[in-house]
Amino acid sequence: MRSRMSRKRVFFLTLCLCGIVLEARAQSSDAKVEGTVREAVLGSPIRGAKVEILKDGILTAAAESDERGSFSLPPLPPGKYVLRAGFSGYVAVEQDLELKPRDALDLVIGLLPGTTVQERVEVTAAAPVIDPQRTGSSINLTRETLESLPSPLAPVEMLVLGVKGRRRGFLDPTRSCGSCRPRS
Repeated sequence: MRSRMSRKRVFFLTLCLCGIVLEARAQSSDAKVEGTVREAVLGSPIRGAKVEILKDGILTAAAESDERGSFSLPPLPPGKYVLRAGFSGYVAVEQDLELKPRDALDLVIGLLPGTTVQERVEVTAAAPVIDPQRTGSSINLTRETLESLPSPLAPVEMLVLGVKGRRRGFLDPTRSCGSCRPRS
């Protein structure tokens, strides 16, 4: 009879403890976030989509959608978060969330087909140093470029020397051009 009584007490105490634990969990202020990830145009579920919760830019919770597109995140304390969802071949989405105590959100996230960035390239470079005291500019010219330019003195020299037409190398002091003599 005592063993039956002690069994009843143990059973009753176990029930009480379970009730206390369940009551404590029910009074938790954490919010529940779950939902479905679907293709936005056709509405078909997307399996393997990543759903992430960030707080102040730091990953706080993450889940992956199953074959029905369903996901469930662990309970989260109240506060402001960013929900991010994406899958290869679809445009990722971000949404601000403000979770209140004991919120139970059932979200439907629609992803549009499109291209996704698989890699990020970060380019860092310093701006070229500009000297405000130096205001000039320069360019390097080849000999061929200089010889192909017209001389501003050519028309005057032709009038003075009585030469008609332009000869190649006319202004070259090392060459002779009929009545022209090289300078010594």
